[in-house]
Amino acid sequence: MNNEVVYIDKKQIRSNFNCESENLNKYIKETARQHHIRNLSKTYVLLNQIEVVAFFTLFIESVELNIKDFNLPKDLKEEKETVPGVVLGMLARDISLKNMDYGEFLINEAMKKSYQVSKIVGIKGMFLKAENETVCEKFYDKLEFLKKIDDLSYYVPTKTLELIFKDND
Repeated sequence: MNNEVVYIDKKQIRSNFNCESENLNKYIKETARQHHIRNLSKTYVLLNQIEVVAFFTLFIESVELNIKDFNLPKDLKEEKETVPGVVLGMLARDISLKNMDYGEFLINEAMKKSYQVSKIVGIKGMFLKAENETVCEKFYDKLEFLKKIDDLSYYVPTKTLELIFKDND
C-alpha cells in the first residue's frame, strides 16, 4: 500500500469500504465523490491498489470561535468571533486497517493540507467535531488538539500548523 493520499475519483473501488460507522460507509460509497465534484468539500483517499481503504474530507467554513470555549490566548479581537477555518468533516479507515495507526496518519495529512490552505487564504485553523469519546481520547487528545469545553469539538490554530509543517515547505 502506498502511503499517499489522493483525490477521490470514479476509477477507485469504494463499494467494499467498511468501517464501524454506517454513516461513514454510506458517505464514501454514495456521497463523497459528488461533493468533491461539486466543490462542496474535497475528499482525499488512501488506496490499496485501486481500492479505497481510508479517507478524509475537508471544507472551508466560518466557525464561531469563543476564547472561553477553548481556553485560548487572547489573539482574537473579541471574546467571541466568527473566523474562517478548514473543517475536517469526515475521517474513516476500513476495519482491515484497525490498530495500524492510519487514523493518526490521515489526521496528519489533513493538518498538512490545512496548513497549505493557510498559506493561500486566511484561516484561523483546522476544526473538527468527533463522533464519540473513544475517538477523542485515541487521536485528538494525544495529538494535543485544543478541546472545546463540554463538547467533542476540537481546534488546531494556524500557528500550531505552521510550527509543525513550516520546515517542510
